[in-house]
Amino acid sequence: MSILPNIAVIGGSYVGVNTAQQLATKFHGRFQVLLIEKNSHFQHLFAFPRFAVTTKVDTHKAFIPFTPGTFASCPPGSGVVVRACVTKIDKSEIHLDRSVKLNDKSVNSIPYQYLIIATGTKLTPPSTLPSSDKADGVTYLREHAQKVEKSSKITIIGGGAVGVQMATDIKEIYPEKSVTLVHSRDQLMNKFHPQLDRIIKDRCSELGINLKLGSRVKLPAKGYPTDGSIFNVELQDGSSISTEFAVIVTGQTPQSELIRALSPETIDDAGFVRVQRTLQISDTAYPNIFAVGDVADTGAHKAARPALRQAPVVVENIEHMTKDEPLERYEIAEGPAIHLSLGIIKNIKFINSPGGASEPKVMWADDGKYDMGIDGVWQRRGGGLWAKRLTETGISQKLIDDDLELLHATTNSRYQEELQQEEQLVLDLISKSVQVSCEDKAEAQTVWGKENDSRASLPTRFRTKVPFVSDPVTSADMPKVSPAPDNTTASTFDLPHVRLVKHCNLVIFQHMFPLGGAESQRNFSWQHFLGAMVDAGFSILQSQGSAITLKLNDYSGMGVKTIVLHRPHPSPTVNPVMLRRIAKRMEKWFGWHREMFVEKSKSEE
Repeated sequence: MSILPNIAVIGGSYVGVNTAQQLATKFHGRFQVLLIEKNSHFQHLFAFPRFAVTTKVDTHKAFIPFTPGTFASCPPGSGVVVRACVTKIDKSEIHLDRSVKLNDKSVNSIPYQYLIIATGTKLTPPSTLPSSDKADGVTYLREHAQKVEKSSKITIIGGGAVGVQMATDIKEIYPEKSVTLVHSRDQLMNKFHPQLDRIIKDRCSELGINLKLGSRVKLPAKGYPTDGSIFNVELQDGSSISTEFAVIVTGQTPQSELIRALSPETIDDAGFVRVQRTLQISDTAYPNIFAVGDVADTGAHKAARPALRQAPVVVENIEHMTKDEPLERYEIAEGPAIHLSLGIIKNIKFINSPGGASEPKVMWADDGKYDMGIDGVWQRRGGGLWAKRLTETGISQKLIDDDLELLHATTNSRYQEELQQEEQLVLDLISKSVQVSCEDKAEAQTVWGKENDSRASLPTRFRTKVPFVSDPVTSADMPKVSPAPDNTTASTFDLPHVRLVKHCNLVIFQHMFPLGGAESQRNFSWQHFLGAMVDAGFSILQSQGSAITLKLNDYSGMGVKTIVLHRPHPSPTVNPVMLRRIAKRMEKWFGWHREMFVEKSKSEE
């Protein structure tokens, strides 16, 4: 089977994904379309300002798996998502920061016939996140929202769209808080018609938001405190604002380094990529390279709507180039436009001078949703396709939503160095406790429980907290196990055997299976936890990245016999929540319970 030449798109945000989809549909069977993206998941950036100020949203749904959704509506096999960071490009090859599997080969560079740069711009957090992994992104947004929730005086620095949205969101959600919006100019969102400035100021007055306009902030080199203490935001006019939490939402930096290294003269003074009207980069030595979206100096307003109109031009021009035909030109259809939320419910669509009119077009709506309609976005971009297998097993949507973050755990690039150091420790533990065959492959955990068993379930939620009580078990307390009656769930798993474990490990199982609805508050080290699992009969198989597969050696039931866990990050500590979630899975699959764990005698150790 011959390998098709590649059309590569670098950048997997809105315009990059859209361009890749159109290319895959147009050139199926003639080219292989690659979407190369450093982030583990598609990031729904429009939701980030809201999700950074409240924890009462499904934060994880703002991070949507690239597969299978990205190319789901395209012809089968027409597109491939490659997760990697591009370190360098030349006229015909893309160099990556890691090896990836492509066309059944492991490669760290990819040849291309046509290349589209859609790398966008970088904003300050929380608009752009400091990590490329979903787990870190979810944690960052939730921790940011918790700081907002705990602060009584908040200052938003920057009167652009993100600053206006965050200020109005915070004040509507927490009306008792003092919120100040600071902007260096007298006009808010100064790239738009002044009428938008008046609308925003009226809304701020209605909500009780303080405005400080016309003076720049003196940003400290080390940033502002985030410990909840009171500090001053100093301004260049000599004034200051007392606050407990400051959010900086100013400026955008074009992510144009790849083109700068290839062709420095193609980058303008602001850092954007100069392009021709055909959307090819301005350097005619590289006619096969295009740039679209916010990174490109097209003359259009920096927003998703005009950027999405650039994708069809690129697609058609590549088609023309394959036929040696004249190329089409990108024309700016209209002036700046924005769909802006002004709190939870109120929002407007504002269009500067539509059709050359002297006045802007303003369309008000009161249809905003607290979570910004994230469920619909999740479904449209393929999150629902990923979860389809789970729902087919009879698992409720609520349980899928509760545990989707765990199911979507992926290899975190930040883990790699730590995992390499830890791998030897894990292997040493295995060699001392269990003989594991290298030929023994772990079963893939694609569903929770037996594949066709409608009773399969995700971990249940926790009961009301009551004080934890420890009750050491000795061999004298060993329970008597009776045969299960025919109408029990014995067909799903065999009766559990009594498991003799060391004293130091018994405490872990007592905290996993506490008495009478109690809930433990104790943390355990990851190494201690693994040692307890080996002591209880599991063997440990090192999986990819942060994953560890625990295989129960003496289990002969009909359900799964492996559990895939991910090493806690950033601290290798098993907290009480994680411990109880694991316990629920073991209780469901293996019938494990508190009374079956008994301390070994000295002679048995």
